[in-house]
Amino acid sequence: MPQIATSACPQCGRHRARRRRASAAYVPSSPGCWMTSGEVQAEEIRRVRYPAAHRLTVDAYMAQHPGDGTDRRDRQSVFLHLLGLCAVLECGLPPDLVTAIFGRLRRRSAGFPALYRASGPGELTVTSLIGSPDLIDYERRARRWAAAVWRTWTEPHALIRQTLSRVPERLERPRCHTARPAGLSARGATRFTAPAPRAQHQPAHTLRSTLGRL
Repeated sequence: MPQIATSACPQCGRHRARRRRASAAYVPSSPGCWMTSGEVQAEEIRRVRYPAAHRLTVDAYMAQHPGDGTDRRDRQSVFLHLLGLCAVLECGLPPDLVTAIFGRLRRRSAGFPALYRASGPGELTVTSLIGSPDLIDYERRARRWAAAVWRTWTEPHALIRQTLSRVPERLERPRCHTARPAGLSARGATRFTAPAPRAQHQPAHTLRSTLGRL
């Protein structure tokens, strides 16, 4: 039986079958890794539509595959997806509210600072979701992966939390905590079947431009 050619993703390090289709221009994952992420999300949607964990899986993947900060889309992507991880893991916010916060930040911010992680990509990747038997297990796996990615970005944590603390009151300003992260909404034991959803300091002027107009 011939061996399948594989290549390592330059960001998460996982070896996946070589693919020709490229990833998004500002996401430096390997084509095989990018395709795996798409396949996992497609299977998620096929079986349970959009579970609460979908927010975590998107944010975890994008935060685990950052660019070098030179592309504006990359800077925005990393910042917002890290904010999404913090909002769910530490603040327990529902996905629709996180999406609303994203939209407000994109409209009001003059620009996003380049963020860099001091450590590697973390011990878990999107492949951790493959083979999950039911929704409860899938959400548990997604949370573990998201938490592992969030821990690799310790340097920007204060900035991300500060940004969340400035969310306007009418968007239900989150009260975040780090001691005991809030869990996803409680659910029954639903089967996974289709229904009958580099560390560096940021310049003060950059922070003001990001936070001052929320």
